[in-house]
Amino acid sequence: GEGARETATIFTVLTVNVACFVAIAKVIIGSGRSDLMKVFRALLIVCFAVGGPWLASLFMYVHSSLAVVFVVMIGLQGPALFVSLVIMQEDVRSKLVSFGKCSEAVHPVTLTSQ
Repeated sequence: GEGARETATIFTVLTVNVACFVAIAKVIIGSGRSDLMKVFRALLIVCFAVGGPWLASLFMYVHSSLAVVFVVMIGLQGPALFVSLVIMQEDVRSKLVSFGKCSEAVHPVTLTSQ
């Protein structure tokens, strides 16, 4: 019936999320970083970003209005991962700063009076 269909849908979505986490974890672990704390931190961030909304979904059984928490957390997954795994990385920030300096040097803006 209807309950079996919902259970199958939830199981499918959770299976896809677990597969995505495993794929991301393989990339993070295989990135060649020698600092184990950075690897652990990245895995922890991904784990909370992917698993956090599903933990919050358990509270929907307490009261259906808590579904808003689930929806907000799902919506913030992408920005949270981008900020924590891209913007907050020192090597990325240094490359962005050097790119900004390089782009100014390559494309100088000059005013000439003729």
